[in-house]
Amino acid sequence: MARKGELEIDLTRARGTDFSDASVDQVSVGNKLVVTNLESNKEETFILLGAWDGDPDNQILSYLTPLGQAFLGKKPGEEAEFQIDNDTRRYRINTIERHTVAGPTVTEADDDEEIGEAAPAETAPAPQAE
Repeated sequence: MARKGELEIDLTRARGTDFSDASVDQVSVGNKLVVTNLESNKEETFILLGAWDGDPDNQILSYLTPLGQAFLGKKPGEEAEFQIDNDTRRYRINTIERHTVAGPTVTEADDDEEIGEAAPAETAPAPQAE
């Protein structure tokens, strides 16, 4: 029961986060990183987000994970190293971008409906006099 209370408190503190102003000079929360795995020499992409946002199957890391912590503060060209199960893994940071979330797209018709305007109705051609 104590754990349930802790989780409820965490949920009341949780806030949505806007990463549109995330720094790209060095790795920070809200970044999309392209890195090279120095053991396999393969390029990998990770997104570093908040504590509750981790989704390892989709390469989304919480900044609280060991790999997320290893990436934080690194600049392009620098290496990040972390240990997992007595195995050291190394990555080189290639690029850092702001992570953007695609939102809904708004069409002209949607704009008209939002501001109370109706789309112009099509009119039938006027009958021609014989």
